Amino acid sequence: PRGIRTCCVWALCFVKAGMSLFLPCLISSALLGPSRLRVPSNSESIARSSINFLKLAAAQVSNIDSTDQEIHALLAKGSRNAALAVAMKCCQSGQPPVMSACDALLSACRRHNEASQAAQLLRAIHSCGKKANPNQYGPVMASLVESNQVDEASALLETAISAGVRLDNSSYTMLITSMVRASYVEHASDLAVSLMSRRVTTDVALFNAMLAAMIKSGRQADAAKLISQLRLAGSETSEQTLDVLLKSFVNDLKMREAMEVFNTYCTRGKVPSSRAFNILIDGFARSAQRVNAEALAKQMRSLGVKPDK
Repeated sequence: PRGIRTCCVWALCFVKAGMSLFLPCLISSALLGPSRLRVPSNSESIARSSINFLKLAAAQVSNIDSTDQEIHALLAKGSRNAALAVAMKCCQSGQPPVMSACDALLSACRRHNEASQAAQLLRAIHSCGKKANPNQYGPVMASLVESNQVDEASALLETAISAGVRLDNSSYTMLITSMVRASYVEHASDLAVSLMSRRVTTDVALFNAMLAAMIKSGRQADAAKLISQLRLAGSETSEQTLDVLLKSFVNDLKMREAMEVFNTYCTRGKVPSSRAFNILIDGFARSAQRVNAEALAKQMRSLGVKPDK
């Protein structure tokens, strides 16, 4: 919050001023003893320097707060370009706007389909050695992909990683999902393989997004390797992951591969959900394999899985 930030800056200023005023006295006391302690002859100049330092710090705090207020005011008027110009000027001076102002500006750019401007601001923040809110990268990169700027999204990702920004799983999931949705399957698959090679710790959502991208691009071997990594980590294929696998194969009418995954899941003592059965039955029906569809329906009843209404 702005108030806490201002208090912290002021506290730091007073500490620095106090050190500059009293440190010479402390040193003299240690060397000469209390009885011979004398105030340095240049104490007045030290005091003046400290006062000037405090004035400079106060001006800096005032500038930061006024810039923050100016950006929010411009956004409230709908003047995004003017707000962006103010933010870029701050970055050029080496002092980007505070995170709250950057977040508001980035969100406004995304809402109005101005993902390029949002990416431009993130790069400007990096250029002066600062970091933006990590939660902003996923939405900005996804917006770039949706506006057919997938290469710019990939470049922004590399820039963020190089700058030491720690992206969370939701950012990667958002980016891979947007790539697949926009038919940039190879880009999504390349990113998934890259994350796998870097041994990024995944949650269920990211794991499934990576798996779907690999299968959709025809990288079954990489998908199998990813599942193996999951099992080596002590986890098993979840019900949700099974659905992702089945749907990915069935969408391309690869029923043999889908059944292999399904049977492997069953042999591990697990009972598939009605959704998994429905995906397979639909696939067999679309590929004119009525006998297999009826056999699955029978297996479904024998396992006690209730069909959807």
